[in-house]
Amino acid sequence: MRTPLLLFTLALVLALAQPSHADDVYTFVVKKQEEKAKNRWYMTDWLETKEKMRMMDLWLAIHTPSPYEYFIQGSFEPGLLASVGRYNGTRFGAAGYASIFGVEYQRNNDLETRNLALLHLRAFGYQYQGTHLRIEAGLQQLTESAQCTFRNAIAGVGLNAYITQHFGVSASYRHAFGATPNTSRVAFDGNRYEGGAFIDFTLLRLYGNYLHEEWNQDPNTGELNATRSGPEIGLQLFL
Repeated sequence: MRTPLLLFTLALVLALAQPSHADDVYTFVVKKQEEKAKNRWYMTDWLETKEKMRMMDLWLAIHTPSPYEYFIQGSFEPGLLASVGRYNGTRFGAAGYASIFGVEYQRNNDLETRNLALLHLRAFGYQYQGTHLRIEAGLQQLTESAQCTFRNAIAGVGLNAYITQHFGVSASYRHAFGATPNTSRVAFDGNRYEGGAFIDFTLLRLYGNYLHEEWNQDPNTGELNATRSGPEIGLQLFL
């Protein structure tokens, strides 16, 4: 009696154990395939990733400021020169930037002709057409109506500050160091102050400034030679 009962019990245990073993085998196989799928490389995935990277590069190219900037400008300067009276002048210029470094050329025509060549170093800010602080240095050549020519070293600072997206204020200061005496044995130094506001229309800027200049006949004695002041209205075109 014991033998048939033992065989029956053993068969029952094996029958009950088989589904569990089958589940274990199924779970092992499925998990193994899932792990393989995770590490599998697909051509479609590569193409999709490449397209995403291309779109990201395009987005960065559109939204990242270009390191290169250029502008041209022109202005009208009706001013007052002490001991002479009212005068009308014009100023034309052009500048180019590569990253934080820039070069600028200006030509002023009023009672005399002035040519300025300047180097810029943007100490703060990402672009010229934005809030920034710049340091300027260069040379000035001034030719009077009597054909006397003076050359001065120039140094100064300039500031642009945007109050809103399209409106801002600007200020600048330049000092002209003592000129090398010419054939008339006259040398002078001076200071120029500018301050005003501007409105940006994307590529075009309309600005208005008030300027004041002081020139010393002799840098050693500080004798005041002339002062001039007046408004300036101009346009800048950014490229």
